[in-house]
Amino acid sequence: MNPLFGASTGFLQTHDIYGGSWNIELGFDPFLFSFIRNGSNMKALIVFVVCLSTISYIEGTLEEDLDKLQQDFSNWLFSENPQFATSINIHKYDDRLDDYSLDVFDRWKNAVDGYLQQLAAIPRNSLSAKYKIDFDIFENFLKTYQEGYNWKDYNPLNPINFLEGPHIDPDYLVSITPQNTRGDFENFIARIEGFPKQFSCSRLKARFKKAVSQGNTYNNVSIFKVPSMIDHGITSRPEDFSFYSPFNDTLDNITTIPNNIKTDLRDRAKTAINSYFHSLRDVKTYLTTDYFQHLRDSYGVSGWDRGSHYYTSVLQWHLSLPLTPDEVHQKDWMK
Repeated sequence: MNPLFGASTGFLQTHDIYGGSWNIELGFDPFLFSFIRNGSNMKALIVFVVCLSTISYIEGTLEEDLDKLQQDFSNWLFSENPQFATSINIHKYDDRLDDYSLDVFDRWKNAVDGYLQQLAAIPRNSLSAKYKIDFDIFENFLKTYQEGYNWKDYNPLNPINFLEGPHIDPDYLVSITPQNTRGDFENFIARIEGFPKQFSCSRLKARFKKAVSQGNTYNNVSIFKVPSMIDHGITSRPEDFSFYSPFNDTLDNITTIPNNIKTDLRDRAKTAINSYFHSLRDVKTYLTTDYFQHLRDSYGVSGWDRGSHYYTSVLQWHLSLPLTPDEVHQKDWMK
């Protein structure tokens, strides 16, 4: 296991980090986990912890205990990244969306603390050489998460931009969604119905509002296109939107679902899509009438309080080396 932090909300999140002489676009949220690998494509999995679960210590070899702890942790990660789980054929969470609420940050940190406590109960020196490596990687993963908690009020407070967010590429969500049974369609409708809550004042907009209050907003270049992108993505009829496509021929061709149920599924899908459109328009209105009045002037995150320290943490996570941005810039300049 070689996990990477960074890249918030879904997804390889690339943020506007044009920091002075460090003129690059580097995606990183050190408070968030990234789990990268999808064939030849690099993807970032945002992993949050939703509940304070405790893994019971079981009898068995120390290696079995470590395996179980890591497996429990992996299951927990997937439960907190339901859309990513769907994309890799884990379908236990197909009716869920990622959680944007603010209060999860403390709960997730506390949960990670609990996993570290469980790991500390396993005596590393008594493990085999191979499992010592597993232990060290897992411990480093968890401790990096702990350290990233210091930056929870930075990029994680700005969950969408012109490169990523729930408004980006709805076709992808359709492409990863199972479309074989009534349960699959019920799950997809439930997922679409979850968007208004995800976008609400207690979630996505709450993060933006805290970013404004903390002075940690985007520069205009990272977000000014979003309102027009929202407008462009909304269709005049829900039937013309990509979310509805499975409810056409695919649903027609499933003989195990009665026609009256198919009609009901289609009606509910249209209602859910219209609600999704309405919630997107609400986000657009908030951005244009409020958030855009508080955009930061600086291109780089160095304009944020402790922004240079944040940027250094970004690099250390990605490089796994204690290099400063200036040192990295000089190495690149020497090439």
